[in-house]
Amino acid sequence: MRKNSESLAVAAVIVTFNSAATIEDCIASLLASPAVVELLIVDNQSTDETLARVARIDDARIRVIVMPENVGFSRGVNRGVAATTAPLLAVVNPDAVSHADTIEKLRDAIATGDCWAAGPALINSRGARERSARAFPTERNALLNWRYLQIAPQTRNRHVRSFLMLERDLHDTFACDWLSGAFLLLQRDVFDELGGFDPSYFLYYEDVDLFRRAKNHGHVCCFVGATSADHAIGHSSNTIPIRAGLRRVGGFIRYYRTHVRTGLWSDVRLALYMIAGIVFLEVLAPLRSEKSMRHR
Repeated sequence: MRKNSESLAVAAVIVTFNSAATIEDCIASLLASPAVVELLIVDNQSTDETLARVARIDDARIRVIVMPENVGFSRGVNRGVAATTAPLLAVVNPDAVSHADTIEKLRDAIATGDCWAAGPALINSRGARERSARAFPTERNALLNWRYLQIAPQTRNRHVRSFLMLERDLHDTFACDWLSGAFLLLQRDVFDELGGFDPSYFLYYEDVDLFRRAKNHGHVCCFVGATSADHAIGHSSNTIPIRAGLRRVGGFIRYYRTHVRTGLWSDVRLALYMIAGIVFLEVLAPLRSEKSMRHR
């Protein structure tokens, strides 16, 4: 049933960790929307100027919670959501910047009643739209991300094409299995019904797990290509790249054990595909990038 979208207030939740370089632009872009009535910063013990820069912004909608330690993304979001009351939740990375109509168009999509969650097209630092709407990962496609497309942009690999939904036009609106957690608008009642993000995911794959559980309960999410947001991919995690990489693999393994694993043979397939993926992405991708730079 369609709701009056203008009556749906939004609480924005941003989890920060050494996010000083991007947090001011992120906050300013969200506060520009009159739909945002609460903005909760959950800081995971930043050691840079993140909190000082947040403190310089004079707006009554902003509140800050400083966690006693770095509890990760999932626990941080859950803590922030618990401290807000608006019926819609904007979960936004500190390295994302909302455009003029992003919140409103996502809110309109949810108001149709067709989806519980909506996400915009994410524009990367190269000005391209990321494949942020995807099918659920399997042991065959776990590492087939945007970096794969940098190496093989015209790939015909069916696992890549189905996982990244390459047949879909990123200017359209369509249902998908899951959306990138970098910028989401969610219905609070469904988020609460699901118990929020699974706190056992520190960073990475908590969004996939959430949408998997939502779909199991009959809830649909939508990609809204009519609006967009900028996203400097991995800005916070790039401060400690090795640790971030290990957490990405750990997040997938947890997701795999919970939602994908069927037995020993699926474990064998996972090992083979992960080895191939690591070689492809961590060895061949840098070599190709270096080669292209030399020819510029």
